[in-house]
Amino acid sequence: MAPQPSTAVDKKSDELIGITVSKTENFPQWYQEVVIKAEMVEYYGEVAGLFVLRPMTMFIWSEMRKWFQKHLDEMRFAPELAWVTKAGDKNLDVPVAIRPTSEAIMYPYYSKWIRSHRDLPLRLNQWNSKKPGKRVLEILELYAKIYEDLLAVPVVRGRKTENERFAGGYYTMTLEGYIPSNGRGIQGATSHCLGQNFSKMFDIAVQDPVGEGHVHVWQNSWAFSTRVIGVMVMIHGDDKGLVLPPRVAKIQVVIVPVGISKKTTAEAKDRLLDQADEIRATLKKEARLRVDVDTREGYTPAWKFNDWELKGVPLRLEFGPKDAKKGVVSYTQRYNNEKGTIRIAEITTTVPKMLEEIQKGMFRRADATFKEHRRVVTVWDDVMGALENKDLVLIPFFLDGKCEDRIKELTTKAEEDQGAPSMGMKSLCIPFEQPSELEEGTKCLNPEYVQKLLDKIKSQEEQLKERAGSRSTADPSSELSPGNADIVSDAGSEQNQLDELPLSPATELAPGPAFESRVRSILRDHVDNNSLNLQTSPESSAFVSSALEEEPHDHWRNALTLVDGIPSPTLLSKQESRRLFERFSSLMGINQHFLDPRTFSDSMDLLYQNDTSHIRQMQTMWYTEYLLVMAMGMLIGSPSEGSANPPGNSFFAEAIHRLPPMHKLGSHGILSVEILCLASLYLQWCDRKYDAYLYIGSAVRLAIALGCSLPHDEQQGLSSEITHRVRVWWTAYMLDRRLSAGLGLPTGTDDRQLRSEMPRPAAGFQNPLPMSINIKIAQVTGKITTSFYGNAALTRTELVKKIQETLQTLHDIGRSIPSALSIDFTDSSSTIARTSASLYLMLFLAIILCIRPILLQRVKEKVQASKDNSPRAPVSPAISRLCQTCQEAAIKTIRILSALREDKSIALFGYFDLDATFSAAFVLTMMGFVEGDLQEPPEGLKQAAEVLKYLSNAGNTAAQRRLNDLKQFCLHVWSPTNMTDDWSWLKEGSVSSLDNSPANRHNFSGDVGGNPNLQADAMTTWGPAAWISWQSTAAGGEDAVHLDFSASENFQMDLSHEAGDIYSSFNDPTLPLTGVDDVDWAEVGKMFHMRNI
Repeated sequence: MAPQPSTAVDKKSDELIGITVSKTENFPQWYQEVVIKAEMVEYYGEVAGLFVLRPMTMFIWSEMRKWFQKHLDEMRFAPELAWVTKAGDKNLDVPVAIRPTSEAIMYPYYSKWIRSHRDLPLRLNQWNSKKPGKRVLEILELYAKIYEDLLAVPVVRGRKTENERFAGGYYTMTLEGYIPSNGRGIQGATSHCLGQNFSKMFDIAVQDPVGEGHVHVWQNSWAFSTRVIGVMVMIHGDDKGLVLPPRVAKIQVVIVPVGISKKTTAEAKDRLLDQADEIRATLKKEARLRVDVDTREGYTPAWKFNDWELKGVPLRLEFGPKDAKKGVVSYTQRYNNEKGTIRIAEITTTVPKMLEEIQKGMFRRADATFKEHRRVVTVWDDVMGALENKDLVLIPFFLDGKCEDRIKELTTKAEEDQGAPSMGMKSLCIPFEQPSELEEGTKCLNPEYVQKLLDKIKSQEEQLKERAGSRSTADPSSELSPGNADIVSDAGSEQNQLDELPLSPATELAPGPAFESRVRSILRDHVDNNSLNLQTSPESSAFVSSALEEEPHDHWRNALTLVDGIPSPTLLSKQESRRLFERFSSLMGINQHFLDPRTFSDSMDLLYQNDTSHIRQMQTMWYTEYLLVMAMGMLIGSPSEGSANPPGNSFFAEAIHRLPPMHKLGSHGILSVEILCLASLYLQWCDRKYDAYLYIGSAVRLAIALGCSLPHDEQQGLSSEITHRVRVWWTAYMLDRRLSAGLGLPTGTDDRQLRSEMPRPAAGFQNPLPMSINIKIAQVTGKITTSFYGNAALTRTELVKKIQETLQTLHDIGRSIPSALSIDFTDSSSTIARTSASLYLMLFLAIILCIRPILLQRVKEKVQASKDNSPRAPVSPAISRLCQTCQEAAIKTIRILSALREDKSIALFGYFDLDATFSAAFVLTMMGFVEGDLQEPPEGLKQAAEVLKYLSNAGNTAAQRRLNDLKQFCLHVWSPTNMTDDWSWLKEGSVSSLDNSPANRHNFSGDVGGNPNLQADAMTTWGPAAWISWQSTAAGGEDAVHLDFSASENFQMDLSHEAGDIYSSFNDPTLPLTGVDDVDWAEVGKMFHMRNI
């Protein structure tokens, strides 16, 4: 029951009979006294916020539930309840019930139960329906009936604003009430349309009844709680206590015998009490009313009157000797204190009618008060007066979240004033029934936002005029270029026909080594042809040369150093093996699933059981997996000891030597897939990505051949074995997708040929939700590389549509991350779990990969304008918003990595952390260049450099190379002479002073490792001050698209007017892009040298 008391009722008031404070003067204290003294609740003093619902409250709740259940039965609902009866392999003494609204538990089964559109609607007290909007309104109306028909509480039906809607939903419908005593609204109940957010997350799909393929179902959810009873108490109660509507009152009529004194004989007293009981029995039997007779001894009638008024009984009947002689009873109505008499002979008809009139009268009175305090306000100066009068105001509103927040700020008082809306005006809903006083065209109430909006519109109109004017004088041939596609053309013109033509073969640029070879040849030719004209510094020259020096196929030879000539490892102690295994499983066993920890743990026990079992285990294929797990455990958190090889190298080398030939792998089943995945992971973490690509490709194909990618029900074996195989398959799938994207190479599978199902919940396994989210991100990443960087011929319209759909899908995935795993980017003190960090890093990397070509094109345009000494064309609003979205993804990426570095949970060699750091720094540097309004690099770039140096100090030479590249790029953008001492890291060494020869390019050199105190080597300490200053300089502006996954439709922007600019960003023959950081980075280096020609 809401609201919960902030303090307990003081002992003095608790000992007094009746309510000691006025409802209007001290509403919180009044409410506490009423619910306690009326015996509705009892607060549990030992635990704050915990209270016990007493019988009176439980009766009201029961009446509401019975009414609601009756209507649900009419709509053919079936109850849903999940019982947990086992914990591991043990039976529970007492089964545990799981609430039916636990999405992570129920939705995976939906995907199993719903196979066809004919299975819809599925009704389990959550709805899957063909008409979700209709169902949302139906349930909302049922809630409204509970309030109005049972509780006599008037409510306003409406829709929540985007700021107030349920974070996981598509939209939220609501009922809003009004508390006259404090002038505040209160949310009564909500009904949510979840859209396809959860069905996409849990793959709840059916065959499309109209077309081919599958479609995801739409879902709703709704709920109300004992808060409803609290609302009733607050609205109807008065200074005497409760006022209960007859339809939910546990006692509708109480009969109080009166006129009994010391002179009354025992016979007369018994006769009077018998007559009172006869009246009770008659009302109960014939009128079916809930009646009680107060025969308590030792209390005066006046005391009893006050007690029943406190408890809110709707009708009190008084019956004494005089009433008996007249054949009447005296009555008092609780809600209006009306008094009179009723003939006993007519009591069975009169009392029910009176109770019904009391019910209606209570609603009429509350509704009149509600309407009296609903006021339409169209002038800002009238707002505060209305709020002071405890009114609810209906205002014209622009439906913009910023506007809503600003209105709240403008109405917030500096000091709280009891009884007044001191915490600011909050939106309750957008009422279905709109006031007639608001005419169409009325402007939003917020005075500041309206003016900003008008200024913004005027500014954009001026920019459009300037842009149109500059293009009207341009070369007519330029009208056919992709960059000018947003010029409005007549229907059927030649330009519109060209828009829909597919790309020519000359611009079908496939990702991969061909791209890389082409970029490097262009750079080499460019440097050779223009070496005499270059006016560059030694540092910037090294920026290009480092991209050209790598010898052909160098990436294949460097993995040999991890295997050849490596001595065999010494067997670890059981305690150390257990520690490394637990480190690996705790960090790698949630978002991914490389092995069954139960089976592995048992096998490890056998390894140390005795000499015989030890020898037997070392001869099995499992021992190869053991060696890889130990290697990974060492690599996860151990810095390099100063040698040329990474931690765990000897264990990895021994495992590779023991690996059977390809033709024998299949005979070992799923264990071979696990081993190939672990080997690929170790290689990838050691920056041997091409070798890792080979191993993971084999793992994916072997998993498919073993049937691991089939739906659960089509696989053979025990349920735990199937669960394990499915999760290992998805782990291989995700590694394949991300390695392929990182190298610009084709993936090992085609999603169109797969029928895989998402992992299901299973006893003894991790909750599948984080892994399912991770899979979704990997799937989108694969689609980005094949659709945007692949060789598919796309028209301009198709490309823009795919970009919009991809960004919306990524946004939906971000919104589906549950609160337990979500990251609050506004809280600098919060810790970030590794599972949450990995999910968000993968999500932001996918967003960056999707948008980065547009940002690269802006870099090229600025370089070209600088070279030609000509002004740059203005940037369209949509292009600017996309770039700012990319920038914000980069900023939040670095914030996560910096936080991980601070608590030493960052992966020194893996987790794609290095890739994420460099990719984010790449974006921030380019944004700094194209914006050109910063005298020094943004704060986030320095934090990225700190992360790279931290990894480098651990022996990660790939991080050192990326740091050198980052330095040189920054020196092209910002002059060192203009920087403060905080940016001394840019002046520390240069690429030219480091050995970048191919022989050392991929080795772990000892000069950067061997220092166990990594934190001491960090350039600065990451603390709250840096977090706050960085947050204030994040991607902003009125046009910024903030990556707030609690908002809806963040990426539903119209890109059609910028189709030409977007198209040319992805399909510029002079700017070949692969999506690979190294290769695209080389293209940027090429651009800067073009500027100096």
